[in-house]
Amino acid sequence: MMYWHYGSTAEWVGPVVMSIVAVALLAAIAVVTVLLVRRPAGAAHEADPATAILRQRFARGEIDQDEYDRRREALRH
Repeated sequence: MMYWHYGSTAEWVGPVVMSIVAVALLAAIAVVTVLLVRRPAGAAHEADPATAILRQRFARGEIDQDEYDRRREALRH
C-alpha cells in the first residue's frame, strides 16, 4: 500500500496558519480590552452640552477656577 501523503512538504502549513490566526485573534482581543479600559469615563456620554462648553472655556483659559465652579454648580441645579 502506498502512502501518498507521507513526507509531504506541506504538512507544516496547517499548524502554522492556525497558530498565526490564534495569535492575531488574541492580539486583537488584547487591543480592544486595553482601549476599553483606558477610555476616558466622560468621553462616551456627554449628556449636557453646556457643561462641555464650560469645560472647553476653562481649558482655553477664558474663565478661572472660581468662575468654572460657580457656573458648574449653577448648571447642576
